[in-house]
Amino acid sequence: MFGKQIRTPNIWSLPAFIVTAALLLMLFLAGACHAETHENLAANNTTLDEIQSSIDSFSPVKSADRFALAALQEALDATREGNYGYGAVLVNESTDEIVERGHNHVFYPYFRSDL
Repeated sequence: MFGKQIRTPNIWSLPAFIVTAALLLMLFLAGACHAETHENLAANNTTLDEIQSSIDSFSPVKSADRFALAALQEALDATREGNYGYGAVLVNESTDEIVERGHNHVFYPYFRSDL
C-alpha cells in the first residue's frame, strides 16, 4: 500500500499528439498564407484570368458539369476577393436548378468569423 506509486495517465498519446500538432500547423499555415496582401494577389490576376477564360470556354458535356462550373466560378470569386478559393452550389435535383450559391468569406469583407 505504501510502496505503490500512483501513476497518472498519459493524456498525450501518439494519436492525440499527431492530431494536435496537425491542427496547430494548419492554423499557422492559414495565417501565413493570408499574409499576402491584395497587391500581391493583383500580380496573380493573369493566372486567375487564364482560369476564368478556361471556365468561360468550357462547354458542359454532362448535365452536372454546369453545376461544377458554377462552383468553380464561386471559388474564383473568393480568390479574387483575397479569400481561400472555395465555392459551392446547392442544387434541387428534381428541377436541376441552382437554389443557392456562395463562396468563402473568411478574410474579406472582414476578418471575423462570427459576423
